[in-house]
Amino acid sequence: MRDIHHIPLTLELKGHNIINANPRFKRINGSSLGRLVKPERLEILRKIICFISALAPLLEVQNVCFRKKHKIPLNKKDAKNLAKERFIRTWEYTLQRIEAHLYHFEKRKANDYHSFIETIQNRQIPEWLNAIASTERSIIFPDQTQNDRLRKLYRRMRVFNYVPYRSEVGGSIKTRPVTLNHILGDPVFIDSNHSHFVQIADVIGYCLSKYLFHQTVPTKFKSVKIENDLGLHNLFPILEPILCKRAAPEHPLGVKVIEDY
Repeated sequence: MRDIHHIPLTLELKGHNIINANPRFKRINGSSLGRLVKPERLEILRKIICFISALAPLLEVQNVCFRKKHKIPLNKKDAKNLAKERFIRTWEYTLQRIEAHLYHFEKRKANDYHSFIETIQNRQIPEWLNAIASTERSIIFPDQTQNDRLRKLYRRMRVFNYVPYRSEVGGSIKTRPVTLNHILGDPVFIDSNHSHFVQIADVIGYCLSKYLFHQTVPTKFKSVKIENDLGLHNLFPILEPILCKRAAPEHPLGVKVIEDY
């Protein structure tokens, strides 16, 4: 980006701003994304997505999307309650899937470890190695958001979190406790301007929204010839190598889509 498009690496890149060239970009060094035409900006976004996809298997991405069905109420109190409900439900699903992923990965790693032990029975294994061999933990680094609300939700889920499930196909819905035991401490909130990882998450989320809701490029750019004739709604499937499909088996790309009640 710096060598070809002369875009400073210190510039905060978000999917919406890359495509729509937020006016503030034009004030940075006098020239950056604001001076590029939309086809060039779309090409930059495609290169970023291809770079992220090439990080497999070092990177795995889980996606949770909230599809809004209800319009925002005119009553401020109702609108506030609706926004709170959407925020909590989305983060509940996200944290539950991170916890489940770490739990199953830990079990798989433990099985591999015990198989390894069986092959070297004549060697003595230190106790500390036995203790950490099957331990998987994570730390959450979200962007600046409703920090207090997310922190309270996380602390509640560490102690009390019942998840509905079906023991068999067609059976009754039951609940079981699934507390957050594999996520360390409270979420560490980071300003996206100072973290490329948070910016990458934003770019992935932007491409996901275009893929799910079929919001294509404006008509005058729809027929622009870009490498492989890619459009905005076709960028997200490029990430398939790094998508965690186990998080939502019902979706071809592992995206968990939740909706208003």
